[in-house]
Amino acid sequence: MKLYKYDNVELNTEIQELADKGMHKGCCGIILDIKENICFVRFRNRKNMGDYACAYVDSKYLEFYRKEDREYYAVWERFIASGRTKKDAFKPQ
Repeated sequence: MKLYKYDNVELNTEIQELADKGMHKGCCGIILDIKENICFVRFRNRKNMGDYACAYVDSKYLEFYRKEDREYYAVWERFIASGRTKKDAFKPQ
């Protein structure tokens, strides 16, 4: 399935570089940008307790699971503009 900006996705493969930063297979997130087959994703921690991490991921390692509601697009645009996308790892548990 073709992925689009603001699609909610799940990481379908364990990737060591991401695992070292706390993003493991099954981690869910939202696509904030796409360039060709590379997606910039804001991942949520497994317990959805507010922590997040952003990373570039090849789209072949992502599974679509739902569309984001259009009403939240402006929230994500503000998040991108805020510069908070530089956070690239989860806080240690």
